[in-house]
Amino acid sequence: FTVNLIDLAGTLEMDYAPLDSFVAYLCVEGEMEVRAMGEKEPLAALQTILIPAEATDVTLSGRGKVLEIFVKA
Repeated sequence: FTVNLIDLAGTLEMDYAPLDSFVAYLCVEGEMEVRAMGEKEPLAALQTILIPAEATDVTLSGRGKVLEIFVKA
């Protein structure tokens, strides 16, 4: 697994087109909104969301720290 800590302060657009893996976000601090595949979900501290591998564009917006977790081939 690859794990990255993202310090979010505003809006961040992620392009997962080259990645052939799910992406999980684990919010460790703050609150944010996750947009993917035409849907949006709130994400607060200690909550996790799983983004399927079919999603290529994901937008995070808000303030806080989130772990980005995926499998890198």
